[in-house]
Amino acid sequence: MVITNSLYQGPFFSEMTYQAASCSEKHQRQLILADGKNSAQDERNAIGMLLALRCESLLCIPNSYQQRRWKR
Repeated sequence: MVITNSLYQGPFFSEMTYQAASCSEKHQRQLILADGKNSAQDERNAIGMLLALRCESLLCIPNSYQQRRWKR
């Protein structure tokens, strides 16, 4: 999961992280968080790191990426 700094404010981030961690644990999986630091380059680096780890799945909540970059 790649998280941007803008999500740290308020109860949303902690609730989302708690629910994701609970679901991961229930299915005997591990949750890895990476911070994109509101920077497109840092977001790309974080996604690249998770891909290099051959994660089973990624949940990306991008802040800096332009929407057209996500379409294939």
